[in-house]
Amino acid sequence: MKGFTPKITLEDLERLQKECDERQKRNIELSKLEKEYRKLIKQNKLHLKLNWQNKISEIDTKYLFSKVTLPDFQDFDNNFCVQYLDIDRILNFHCNGEKSANKIYPKDKLWSTSHRNNSNMAQLIEYIKGGNKLCPPIIDYGPNQCSDSDVFCFFDGNHRVALCRFLNIKKIPFIVRKLNLEKIKNI
Repeated sequence: MKGFTPKITLEDLERLQKECDERQKRNIELSKLEKEYRKLIKQNKLHLKLNWQNKISEIDTKYLFSKVTLPDFQDFDNNFCVQYLDIDRILNFHCNGEKSANKIYPKDKLWSTSHRNNSNMAQLIEYIKGGNKLCPPIIDYGPNQCSDSDVFCFFDGNHRVALCRFLNIKKIPFIVRKLNLEKIKNI
């Protein structure tokens, strides 16, 4: 509509200010947690017990699909499964080689990589320390629309994979499309 100016009420402004204040407060908390976790890592005292949600039927798809769009999600339980896979093999394939995988997902550095947000990593560690179950990262493998080759993608789980690699965990569960399971197993 030409010349339309949305009306913002005082209540809208107050709500937006409150949300902004809450985000700022949370970011300060996460920054403090990050410093605490960095210190624990330096002292070799960060001990995490990872609990994975291994049953596809128990994964909170409402939350998951608010972040990720997957084809076939309507029939998620029937089209996807959870499979334990070797992180290094998956990353070497995904990143087109070990050198690139080590740059993007270094085994000796958890913080301040250009590919991840440190506050998200602190939030993940906080979530794990709270005893919560983690949703496995989601990977898929399928045809590339631009060429005859296949493409391999991470749809979700970048921070979880980076943390597991840093913790020297060799195999973790991934959510994979059943149709591509054998291809992914053979990477």
